Amino acid sequence: MPRNEGDAIGRELRQQWVASLLAARPRITQREICSFLAGEHRQGAPRIVNPRTSKPYALGTINADVQQLRQEYRDKRDESRDEWIGKLLLLYEELLRKAMGAGDLSEARHVAKAMREMLGLDAPTKLEHGGGIVVKWDNADSTD
Repeated sequence: MPRNEGDAIGRELRQQWVASLLAARPRITQREICSFLAGEHRQGAPRIVNPRTSKPYALGTINADVQQLRQEYRDKRDESRDEWIGKLLLLYEELLRKAMGAGDLSEARHVAKAMREMLGLDAPTKLEHGGGIVVKWDNADSTD
């Protein structure tokens, strides 16, 4: 067995427990996770401890697991978002093609505008500010 293979198995088991605890109790603290893995909250259940020291895992180790799980979740969420945007763009392109084929320019403009907004290509709206500026000099009003 390679040197770190046992560590990898223990790490996988610990991370699975941490993930299941976070899924079951989203508001659980990392200290509670440490004590739960140490067997303090589970009667008769095996303790999940650091195999090198036979002591409960440190708070920093659990923190690293939680951070890794959160990063994996964000990556997966971003992938799902990108897939959703891709599917929506394909739908917009199909709607645009149908509207152009039918000669419905109003619908085509509407779809093209929605595509531009989704992609962030739409031009910012220009705001008109009207009115004069009032400047007071020695209680005398003048407008520019």
